[in-house]
Amino acid sequence: MELESNLNETSSSWTSNLTKKRVAFIGTGVLLATAISIIVVISVKSSSKAPLALSVFKDKMNLIKDEIKWISYSTDNYSLTDALPGSTGSVDKNSVYLCRAEQLAYLLPGTFDQTDALCKVAYIRVRTNRKFDLLVTRNPSRLVWEKESAIGLKESSGRLKIGAISGGYSNNEELSVARFDYHGYMALGDLSLKYKEARGPAAGFEQHSEYYDVLYVADYAL
Repeated sequence: MELESNLNETSSSWTSNLTKKRVAFIGTGVLLATAISIIVVISVKSSSKAPLALSVFKDKMNLIKDEIKWISYSTDNYSLTDALPGSTGSVDKNSVYLCRAEQLAYLLPGTFDQTDALCKVAYIRVRTNRKFDLLVTRNPSRLVWEKESAIGLKESSGRLKIGAISGGYSNNEELSVARFDYHGYMALGDLSLKYKEARGPAAGFEQHSEYYDVLYVADYAL
């Protein structure tokens, strides 16, 4: 009888421990399943928003691409329809426009003046071009000039804000569209982040300035 009692106690204890372990295991399984369910819900919600955000981004970039672009012209065949005025000229105060032209394997932003229908760019000296691109936009309010300086670029480690309009390239460097004051009127040209100076044609020579305006897309950020 004593042996049978001991066996029953042992069996009961083993069963109780097994039950506790099973309960503990089931409890852990429920928690794990719950955690997995939460992760899946978050992933699904996140991934469901991603295509929408990407779609909005693509639509906006396509809109910008359609509205702001460089169009090729020549002195004998050009149109100022939708061309972006950059300032007024130094002689007759008529509008001058943003242009760019190839010079010595470079693509340089400069000034187009309809008085002679030439695109003038600055590279060591002022160079005139009969073939050029004009910057056009159907909505000028999408573009804005913002003041920058060599000091400001040094403080920002030589970086511009996102949305600066690219005008060309020189010495493996992308050039942004810029303008600067030269004796009361704005010279149109380019900005080199390497030298942190704006450069443009003015008074028949290549001129430089450490204080300038840079052209940006006004609402680039989503």
